[in-house]
Amino acid sequence: LCKPAPEMALNPNRFFEFKDTFQEGEPVEMRIALENVGESNFDSVQVKTDYQINNVHSIVLTKTDSLRAEKFNILKLTAPYNASIGDNVLSIDANPFGPNFQAEQFHFNNLLQRKYYVTRDVINPLLDVTFDGVRIMNKEIVSSKPHIVISLKDENRFQALNDTAVLSLKIKTPDNSILPIYHNDPRLKFNPATIGSSRNMATMEFDPSFDVDGEYELQVSNRDIAGNRSGNKKSFDYNIAFNIVNKQTITRLLNYPNPFTTRTQFIFSLTGNKIPEYIKIQILTISGKIVREITKEELGPLRIGMNKTQFWWDGTDTYGDALANGVYLYRVVIRDQGKDVEQRQIFTSEKVTNDLIEKAFNSGYGKMVLVR
Repeated sequence: LCKPAPEMALNPNRFFEFKDTFQEGEPVEMRIALENVGESNFDSVQVKTDYQINNVHSIVLTKTDSLRAEKFNILKLTAPYNASIGDNVLSIDANPFGPNFQAEQFHFNNLLQRKYYVTRDVINPLLDVTFDGVRIMNKEIVSSKPHIVISLKDENRFQALNDTAVLSLKIKTPDNSILPIYHNDPRLKFNPATIGSSRNMATMEFDPSFDVDGEYELQVSNRDIAGNRSGNKKSFDYNIAFNIVNKQTITRLLNYPNPFTTRTQFIFSLTGNKIPEYIKIQILTISGKIVREITKEELGPLRIGMNKTQFWWDGTDTYGDALANGVYLYRVVIRDQGKDVEQRQIFTSEKVTNDLIEKAFNSGYGKMVLVR
């Protein structure tokens, strides 16, 4: 005639989710069924979780919903902090002895202990640096007002790159001074990564203005949350030199390949801080007759620094007719705000022997050879 005490048990056969290995920074979670296997109901049940890390115990108390006879609840347990690297232990005690203990038939089946391992994050993050959207070569000419974007991407999706300490910048000036760029600098903008996004990537945008011509160097120090760096250098992880020329000029105009048979493209460098308004490349015969003019729009997107045009000249004139084999001249006409832009150091691929062509070079012309 007696009414027996209720009886509960942790029942992994009913439901159980737990990994034995976690990545550094990954939340340690367990889900397990707590079942009432008796005939009497339980009130809300207290659960004690013991996270043992390096022999240090951290106790967390939670409560479940009331548990009716022959029903079960799913306990979801999450460590309140990241576990330590190496071996760890998680222990569960449902309905622990104490002020909130509820009488039940047996207590041994309310206990569970599991070991798990946390692996160290040893993978280097990926660093990328662009000037005005382009990855430059060392000592390349760039705009005197570049938009520099530094991005750091990490494969660890549990430790977001959301701390400004993951990226820091320095600028080496032409006089060899090292200038640190602090995070409160108005020219600097940090965009942190967020957990839950498709990728763990932080970016830093830097908009300096270089008034003095010369060679500068960008130095980028970086690390992920686990302390891994993208490079192995001790002083800084990435550095690249770049040159600043504030005066608006065009330099190093040449065509490649030269000689050519089917097509050739133009290569040149622009200096200053903006693209000139008007650019046109003229192709002429030795006698000075213009046979083709290539506009700025045809050349494709241009930038301050080295340009390799998207346009390829196929050896035809304005009307699309194929030109005869031989030597042709080319020159660039470039203006901004109604003024001619200075042209400097126009190179050719061969030594000039003809007096007429040599005179033309001195006037700012280049030579190309068409051989079909």
